[in-house]
Amino acid sequence: MPTGSILRRLPWIQRAVNSPTQGGEALSDGMLLVQFLAGDEGAFSNLVDRHKGLVVSVCQRILREASDVEDAFQATFLVLARKAGSLQWHDSIAGWLHQTARRTSLKLRSMKLRRQKHEQHAALERSESNHREMNPGATMA
Repeated sequence: MPTGSILRRLPWIQRAVNSPTQGGEALSDGMLLVQFLAGDEGAFSNLVDRHKGLVVSVCQRILREASDVEDAFQATFLVLARKAGSLQWHDSIAGWLHQTARRTSLKLRSMKLRRQKHEQHAALERSESNHREMNPGATMA
């Protein structure tokens, strides 16, 4: 059986094989962040690849639409890029990413619901206004 087919069937092995290493050992998330802060954009790409499954699954549990999941995913990693130099990091950033993805998704869902409520209210007002214009002497029930 060719090695490529095994790697496709077992993605965790593929991640281990493709993980960036230093001296034969996989680099921790903290080390990748240090490299990113030093200007290595590939290190950030490795972090995204390493944790994309986690972030997507958290976003999908909260958001229904694929476009919203994608927005929350991108926003989560944007926050990571912005805060990379200002926070104290552990070897793994999985917990921080989970928390940030959850908060981002909840905020996005809240904003979307608020916008929908506002749009419904505006549509109702337009409907009432149109009705009054078409029937000046009538009132809506």
